[in-house]
Amino acid sequence: MACCEREDVLGAVDYARSRYAPGAIGVLGASMGGVAALHAAAGDEAIGAVIADSAFADFSEMIERAFHQVSPPAPVVSAGALAFGRALTGVTFGACARWSRCGSWMGDRC
Repeated sequence: MACCEREDVLGAVDYARSRYAPGAIGVLGASMGGVAALHAAAGDEAIGAVIADSAFADFSEMIERAFHQVSPPAPVVSAGALAFGRALTGVTFGACARWSRCGSWMGDRC
């Protein structure tokens, strides 16, 4: 997650670039929005500041922790929820959210 959302942030940055100098643009995001903001900033030098509140490194791990708080068999429940989400959206959650993997598609700014 937050791979495609990065493009949404960059679209807003493109608009802001027409009004502000590069480096004078800041982005703010919470949870998945924080991840998207960080990924966008890693790929666009126009973003001079990021506020990322409660960003997560891996969506799958975040979901498993959330399910563990409400259900003892967290791995089974979270695996089912992630499979359902993948079937519904076509997105493999966590496939591109790990920071260790972002360098392959974002260059050296990660």
